[in-house]
Amino acid sequence: MANNPTLDQDHHLIQGQVFAVMLLVAFTIVISWRLMAGSLDPTQGFLWMGVCCFVPIAWYSFGFLRSEEKMESNALLISTIGWIFVALGFLAHYNALLNVNPGTEVSDPLITIFLLLGLFILVVGGFFSWQAATKSQLVDTVSSQ
Repeated sequence: MANNPTLDQDHHLIQGQVFAVMLLVAFTIVISWRLMAGSLDPTQGFLWMGVCCFVPIAWYSFGFLRSEEKMESNALLISTIGWIFVALGFLAHYNALLNVNPGTEVSDPLITIFLLLGLFILVVGGFFSWQAATKSQLVDTVSSQ
């Protein structure tokens, strides 16, 4: 059996993706616990939540650049845009909290617009991803018969 460098590269890529997901989940759990325990200022929590959004932005952008299927590429691009809006919402909230007196509530419609628009776009991206996945499974099933 000959060594296939492409399969070896894909194996290392998958291992890297699994490791990145594990790190992001651990980071999110630590930040959440620190927020709930009161050892992390809620203002800083919005900054960290915004920073966490850059991981899926990079992930989906990488997938978009590697994808050869049009429907899959569109789904990844839409999801990337959704994560960008969610990150902008968290960072806008962080910025708004920096500019108010402590204990004052922030009421900025731009934050709500960014977050709701981002979530809506993520749902649309998820729908397109689901469509692309079911389409490729159908093609795999038909081609294997």
